[in-house]
Amino acid sequence: FRLADAVGSEGKVLAIDIQQEAVDVVRGRAQDPRTNPFGNVETRLARVDDCELEPDSVDLVFLAHLGFYLHRELLDENVRWLESLARALGHDGQLVVLEFIPPGFTNKHLVPHFEDAGFTLASSQYYEQFQTWLYTFDAPGAQPAPPG
Repeated sequence: FRLADAVGSEGKVLAIDIQQEAVDVVRGRAQDPRTNPFGNVETRLARVDDCELEPDSVDLVFLAHLGFYLHRELLDENVRWLESLARALGHDGQLVVLEFIPPGFTNKHLVPHFEDAGFTLASSQYYEQFQTWLYTFDAPGAQPAPPG
């Protein structure tokens, strides 16, 4: 809902999940003007192998706590889901990933999965206090930002 506040009345937030229960919780909060004063949050149920967004339909995607991407090998449906996400982002779009990675694990499993789907790592920051990485990826086909 912070993203909904950030885009205000001129923007729209699509809250997508593969679990109906999660979609229902967010939909309930989205209907409350105290948590969604702009009425700009739309919820959708996606498939495990497809985010079900139209090609080039979004500017920014924010993913949080997708621990299955920490595995060395992804399931076929995870690969297809990432490919569908890449298609949904316009060429100037960005993907932001927030991931809890406890000691003993590594972030080296996560980044290659997104790169294999065509995303380019633009930045990464580790927040030790929270054992959390914040990654920013450029969408497939994006022009790299000029230096400086």
